[in-house]
Amino acid sequence: DWQELYNVANIRSYCRPGICEGKERRCRVMALSTTIARALFKNIIDCFSDEVFYLNQAGLVEEVNEAARRTFHIAASVNGDCSLVRLLGSDIFADLADRHSFRWKCLTDAVETVYSVQCRVFGDGLGLPGLLVILRDISNAQKMQEYITKLEETNRDMDALFRFSHDGLVVCDGNGYGVRYNESYTRITGIDGQDLIGRHMTDIVGRGSISESAVLNALTVKKQVTTMPKLASSKKVLITANPVFDANDSIVKVICNVRDITELTALEAELDQARELSQRYLSELVHLRSQAIQVEGMVAESPAMRAIV
Repeated sequence: DWQELYNVANIRSYCRPGICEGKERRCRVMALSTTIARALFKNIIDCFSDEVFYLNQAGLVEEVNEAARRTFHIAASVNGDCSLVRLLGSDIFADLADRHSFRWKCLTDAVETVYSVQCRVFGDGLGLPGLLVILRDISNAQKMQEYITKLEETNRDMDALFRFSHDGLVVCDGNGYGVRYNESYTRITGIDGQDLIGRHMTDIVGRGSISESAVLNALTVKKQVTTMPKLASSKKVLITANPVFDANDSIVKVICNVRDITELTALEAELDQARELSQRYLSELVHLRSQAIQVEGMVAESPAMRAIV
């Protein structure tokens, strides 16, 4: 805390009447103590990596620490004859009396930097009343926060895609244990999703809920596997299991897509039946036509000749 540091630096308390006799002597000691306090104060603020400015009651800069000099290329001589607005070239520092904290974005060495600005009133026990303005570079923290915000948005989008997918989705870990599922998986397979979480896929197969596990097959061959297993619910499904690898080429996750093809299979069967019926009708029509064609005096027996007739 800056006020505590200030109190530590307050050596005027040693200049009590009785210790220093005489008005002139006391004034000299007080002036000396103030000079020592200023030097001590300057040494203290130079120890900080944050940029620190000390403003007097007139709002002019009297002290600047080394970090601020390096960052803003400030000359060594700052003697209370320059405002912070002029020194940093920003009107945001015009009125700091009623402002405790705010953010300032600027260009330093052609790089955009974001600072957290803290303003603290400094006590007058040493005859140094004024304001401390502390600038902390939070650019990396802000970039990290923006990155985290984007990750959260992406996570919400992916979660919505997972939950509302019409196909069933299942996520297993690299050992074949269930980690996550969506409601479509339960609807399609008839398997209670809660029974899947934390259970090994061999248990699911062993219970007779499904004839084989695409997850276990993918873990074995270490590549995408597509199966059409039999379900206890008698539905027809197409399951595709995709292994996910880490940097060491080890499987860390297996993601399964479960598609209900019961209606599609039924439609294909109906289509095959319709094609077969159409072919039969066509054969009968050809046969009837051949029976109906009887041209007197002409004999046509070959299919090609009959087609011409």
